[in-house]
Amino acid sequence: MAAQAQRAPDIRYSDVARYVSLSLMKEPPRPKSQVRLDPLKELASSRIVIPPPSGAQDEQVERMKTQLAWLRAQQKAEKEELHRLETCLSDSMLLEKKVHKKTVKDREKFEFHQKHAAQVGEQIQAIQAALQEASRKPEVASPGKPQEPPAGRSNLEKPQDELPEKPEKSTSEVRSQTAPELDRKRVEVVEEEPEVAEDSHITLKEYFDAADKRQKQKEAKLTQSQLMSASARSQGSSAMRSTFHSTGQSSFWRRPQLSPEELALQQEEHRQAIRRELIDRCGAPRAAFRKLDLNGSGNISSQEFADGVARMGVNWQAITGLQRNRDLFKMFDVDKDGVIVYKELFPGIDDKEPERVNTPDFWKKWVLQKCDVENARDPRWQPQTPEAELEQLFNTSESHESAAQLRKWMGATIRRLKNRGKSDARCREIVAAHLPRGTGPKDREDVQTFSSAEVKLCKKTYNDEVNDPVRNIQKVFYDMREQRRILHDSRQKLWMVTMAPLERAKLEEDRKSAAAAVGLSLGGLGGGVGSAAKETTDAPAQAKKSLKIIAQQSKMDEDAVEFLHKEFAAQADKSDMILKKGFQRLLKGLCLGRTISDSDSNYWWEQAVRTMPAPEDGRKVQVLDFERFAMWYATSEARTV
Repeated sequence: MAAQAQRAPDIRYSDVARYVSLSLMKEPPRPKSQVRLDPLKELASSRIVIPPPSGAQDEQVERMKTQLAWLRAQQKAEKEELHRLETCLSDSMLLEKKVHKKTVKDREKFEFHQKHAAQVGEQIQAIQAALQEASRKPEVASPGKPQEPPAGRSNLEKPQDELPEKPEKSTSEVRSQTAPELDRKRVEVVEEEPEVAEDSHITLKEYFDAADKRQKQKEAKLTQSQLMSASARSQGSSAMRSTFHSTGQSSFWRRPQLSPEELALQQEEHRQAIRRELIDRCGAPRAAFRKLDLNGSGNISSQEFADGVARMGVNWQAITGLQRNRDLFKMFDVDKDGVIVYKELFPGIDDKEPERVNTPDFWKKWVLQKCDVENARDPRWQPQTPEAELEQLFNTSESHESAAQLRKWMGATIRRLKNRGKSDARCREIVAAHLPRGTGPKDREDVQTFSSAEVKLCKKTYNDEVNDPVRNIQKVFYDMREQRRILHDSRQKLWMVTMAPLERAKLEEDRKSAAAAVGLSLGGLGGGVGSAAKETTDAPAQAKKSLKIIAQQSKMDEDAVEFLHKEFAAQADKSDMILKKGFQRLLKGLCLGRTISDSDSNYWWEQAVRTMPAPEDGRKVQVLDFERFAMWYATSEARTV
């Protein structure tokens, strides 16, 4: 215990506290032999550091390094705190701007409602004055017919003059009642019937006199209530009509009857008044149209028109006398297509916007205005005096300096936008104001944002609109290529069916004619056989020769003439003549791709038989031979089909 008591003063509490504080600050680990001093106390004290002995030099170096690391960490924390404060300041400026905008809008709404309340108060005073004036007028009772007693009523009733009468209300009490109360009282007066004792005995004269008196009292009360309600209706306003609608009563307000011409003129005056209000509040027609067109689609819907007019503060109810936004929209929707375009909103003003003039056009226009082309020796754009030249030089220098300042400021603004553009609304507005038209919004709140899905859909729609014609052309090209291949195959099949047998027959005839020529050259060997072979080959040779002559005369191929002769022979009779019906069947076989009508076949038959020689008896030609048919077919329309 004595040894422990002697070692206790060696453990210092300050060293333990510094060690714990350093571990809590999450500093980098230090050697255990290091004894760290408070850096703030070291900096505050202006004492001269005496270099320690050589044995403790390493420990002091480590201590100084630790102090330097701690100071750097503190500097970094201060920088982060400063950056956070700057960001909060920028956010507070943005919130202040939004609050200012909201305050301006609330002030405009307050002024609008205050003005509307003043108008409603004036209308209420006018109605009260009209009611007072109507109360001073004398009561006029219109004569009415007495009501007949209902069937089945007993004659033993007490007359009306014997019953106790109810006290009538004064005119002021009736005037103080509202319209619904007057209507309710009117119904009660009509439905009220006096109770008569069943055991009373009266005559018919007494009964009818009592009924007349009761009817006159009812008419007097109804006349007074009608006069008061009529005076109130004649001075009715928009506020009174809304009150009637809220209470479930009809407004009793009716527009004056106008002719169609007067109604159209009145609507045009209202349109002109609304247009003047829009131009006065926005400065230009195009600016007013852009304010109303919230989504920038080029046309204004009903909701956009109502919101835009209300946001601008145009009191269209007082101008037009309308109450519904839909009626105001219909007034400007001339073509009734559900939207308002620029020509409908401002029909008499040019739709073209002033375009930006490029540098060459601006220079050319400026030269034409300032330069005298005829007098090139004395150009007007050069200064005439030394003072003017100095002024021009000073202006140029000032413009260059201002341009340099603007470039420097713009560069700093863009760098600020890159660093923290999410919280700097002013920076975004400035950059958007210097961008080309249509590439950036000037105010984030007035621009519609699009999602990635909407952008993809827009791109797909654009690509479809651009590529659809190309795809259609490619599809038609592929279809035509396929049809051409099918047509080629069909022609090959038809040739195999029609022309291939003819080619084979022609080759066979050539072979036979060659064999016959070889047989004749042998010197008449086998006289009987040779003569018979000669007789058999003469007829085809003559027929072939005649077909060649026809082909030369008609300027057709021999193969085509042979094919035509074969088709003609199929429809001809034994005399190698063809009739009108056979002619029609022949044309149908030749013109496979066309439906030949009876009028065409009759016309072509008349053309073909004109070349035939007329009969001796003078009758009409009814037959046609192959030679004249071939000559007609070579130049006819049937061949070109």
